[in-house]
Amino acid sequence: MLEYAGQRDDPDYERRCAALLAALAWTHRQSSQTGGADIESVYQAVTQHLERSCREGVDVEALVDALANLGLENARGGRSREPSPAHVKLARDVLATLETRVNAGQLLREMIADFPAGQAGDGSGIDELYRYSLTAWVAFAPWGVKREHRAIAKDRILNMVGGELGLDGLRLGSLPELPAGLARLDARRNELIHLPELPAGLTRLDVRDNGLIHLPELPADLTTLDVGCNRRLCKLPALPAGLKTLVADWNRLFELPMLPTGLAVLNVYANRLSELPALPESIKTLDVSCNRLTHWPALPAGLTTLDVSYTRLTHLPALPAGLEELDVSGNQLAQLPELPAGLKKLWADSSQLTVLPTLPASLTTLHVPSNRLAHLPPSVFSMPYEGHVNAEDNSFLPEFLKQAHTVMLAPGYNGPQIRFSKAFRLVDGAVRDWLSNDEQTQIRRWQAHSEEAHAAVFARFLIRLKADVNDNAEFKAGVAKWLTKLSQDGELRRLTFRAVQGATEACEDRVALTYNDLTKLSHAHAVSRGDYDNRIVEIVERGRGAFRLDALEKIARKKALAVRRNHEIEVYLAYQVKLRDQLHLPTDIANMHYFNYSRVTPQDLESAEQEVLSREREEFPQYFLVEWEPWQQVLARLNPEGVERAHQKLQDMLPSYDREVAARLASLGLPEDHETQAQVGVNLMKTQQLAVYGELTRELLRKRGEEALMDRILGEADRS
Repeated sequence: MLEYAGQRDDPDYERRCAALLAALAWTHRQSSQTGGADIESVYQAVTQHLERSCREGVDVEALVDALANLGLENARGGRSREPSPAHVKLARDVLATLETRVNAGQLLREMIADFPAGQAGDGSGIDELYRYSLTAWVAFAPWGVKREHRAIAKDRILNMVGGELGLDGLRLGSLPELPAGLARLDARRNELIHLPELPAGLTRLDVRDNGLIHLPELPADLTTLDVGCNRRLCKLPALPAGLKTLVADWNRLFELPMLPTGLAVLNVYANRLSELPALPESIKTLDVSCNRLTHWPALPAGLTTLDVSYTRLTHLPALPAGLEELDVSGNQLAQLPELPAGLKKLWADSSQLTVLPTLPASLTTLHVPSNRLAHLPPSVFSMPYEGHVNAEDNSFLPEFLKQAHTVMLAPGYNGPQIRFSKAFRLVDGAVRDWLSNDEQTQIRRWQAHSEEAHAAVFARFLIRLKADVNDNAEFKAGVAKWLTKLSQDGELRRLTFRAVQGATEACEDRVALTYNDLTKLSHAHAVSRGDYDNRIVEIVERGRGAFRLDALEKIARKKALAVRRNHEIEVYLAYQVKLRDQLHLPTDIANMHYFNYSRVTPQDLESAEQEVLSREREEFPQYFLVEWEPWQQVLARLNPEGVERAHQKLQDMLPSYDREVAARLASLGLPEDHETQAQVGVNLMKTQQLAVYGELTRELLRKRGEEALMDRILGEADRS
């Protein structure tokens, strides 16, 4: 009987032991149920079951005879699920070879009880035997996490739907016999060294991130195979004719088998290949990077993505006309062949290039850092504005850098921002246009900021601001003063550089609106860091200006819904420009280019002015005292103990919060549904916060002899 299992070091040994124990338990149960009345169906089911994992040369029929006779000799009649001593002894012999401490009698009882009793010959025998095998496979695992994970796998197998089975991330060291109806198997991120025989109907197999050392024969219907990151895998079996996708990166493959004629995706990144087989014309995506290729077959004409980075290439073959993405980084190429007209992305880092060919008009990404380039082709400046160009660490001629500087700073330039080496300064040139000739200290300071994140985009913004906004002397002086602050304040500069992202992608009014937003940001930052600590009255007015801008933004948002989507910017700017003087807004932009596109009428402006002032009377105290973060920073800096007390006071109110909400609902006669409770709760919280922070602010103003300011904050004095 043990001859069936074979040698302990056989990869299928555990599965055969499970099959053997399943047959032992099932024949006992069937014999007990039928007394041998339907022995033919028992023979048929057990034979089919054992033949699945049978080794060559084993007489399965003789083994089935022995099991059947054993069952008949030890049948106890009725429907007993208690295994006989003879069955327990044989099970113990099998388990002893596995060096497991599983109790043989207990395991047999568990298997017998694991499936509702059925009648022999009803077609369920194979299913029952398979279930018994899974129970044994779970029992073989050591106690703890590994057995729990096998139990999870068993449950997923038995409840598989639509032929799809997910066993990923279970840390399985082996798989049981796989179900016959399996079509798609995901067994990524386990600890598998071997795989069982794969079902004939399998179409998708993902065994990435395991420790596989070889693969079994692959099913004929397989279309997708991912065996990546099995770093001990040295060889692939013959590939099915219908395979469409092969991912075998991060292995130790020295060669590839013949590739199927319909293969579309081939990824063999990071192997030890020195040559490739003939590539099918069907291939669209090819990644052979990080190999040791010395021989190249012809590239398929339909190829769209090619990665040959770090393959020791000294030259490239002719590139397919339809290629869209190309990576040749880390090679020894002095030059590239003519690039396909539809190429969109090109990576050629560290490839010893001395010259680039003309770039196709379709190109959006160009990465050529760490080469030997003296210049870039003129076509680089025709790439789209949102394109990405990295040309750092090259040997560009000073004349080319000067030319690039001129082109990129010219009004109307709509090409990409190019990342050159640190010697190429862009921001200082843009800043210089706003400063007088005697401000060299500032110029040098801005030169030091040229390599900061998003500095080039900020330079582009300054150039557009200069070209698009009516920059009279007063406005220019205001920008210069703002630039001085930016050069001296790293945090404000970081916030500003980030805020201008996308500001130059639309019309002139987008630039103007962004500058207004930056002015608001600058004022709030100055209050937060303490610039106005000795001028509280100015802080109040800064807060009032911020409130009015926020209120106008809400009004503009509603109006924008009624106009064409691509004119939203004009709507927002129209309210700020046209009501700048009436509402004393803290903005510097007095005109705009495309007011007519906003469709903002005089009636809209009059209504907006009235609404802002009305909302200010009702909402400004809450906004300034509680919600405006710069004022919270002032309080924390000038009265830290008071802020701590305020926080504690609000904390102390929480236990009675639910009770007060319920009382408020009752007094108003409102229902206690979720939405109403939430609304009443928010209003209650705002009332409590306003009272606490109002008292804290009054305390600070009283100490400074400025308590009269509280009336202006609360709206109890003339605010005009």
